Amino acid sequence: SEDKLRAAIGEVAARFRFDAAGIPSAAGGAIVIAGSFTVGATVVIPPRCSLLTIRSLPGCTLYPDAADQGVLFTLQASRVTIRDLFVFYKTTAGAPSGWFNTFVQAENGDPVDGVQIDPNACRILGNVAFADRLYVDASADQADGTLIADNECIEANGTHAASAYLDSARMICRGNKLPDGTSSASLGSNVIAENVRTGTLALHATDSAGLNT
Repeated sequence: SEDKLRAAIGEVAARFRFDAAGIPSAAGGAIVIAGSFTVGATVVIPPRCSLLTIRSLPGCTLYPDAADQGVLFTLQASRVTIRDLFVFYKTTAGAPSGWFNTFVQAENGDPVDGVQIDPNACRILGNVAFADRLYVDASADQADGTLIADNECIEANGTHAASAYLDSARMICRGNKLPDGTSSASLGSNVIAENVRTGTLALHATDSAGLNT
């Protein structure tokens, strides 16, 4: 359920520790979504959830509660993996009546014990999201090294900005099926390859792009 998902994230965050050398000594874990349920508000993955994996069993679906609901996952932690989720839309009388605007958005969180943890080196893998946007980097250039691969994003209302927005460096956006519009207005050294329906690419001079359609 939504409540159990939030509680599990809280448990992972609660056991995060640094050792005397400032290295994480207790971090991460795995949350398995084992049923279908509605999510009524943004799920925040805070900095203390670094090294967390969230995945889903086959056939389990996450649903929105309303139209233009906003972000499903706000990602503030480092080296988080979100994989194999199926995010559908809410229907009324056979028509979409609820959808998420963004599947995952990277943002900066509060420091942990005086240490700033950035949403970098995360992995968004193999998800299917009926949402207007797959991934948005709103981290002020702190999502370096993120991998966005093998996802399918299906637009819900047809009115949206770029479906994948990269604003950091050394990010990889590879093999995704998108509802048009991939932007790389970034710090550069990114790879954008083998994506379907990318639309217009806004590339940095140091980006590498190829085999996009």
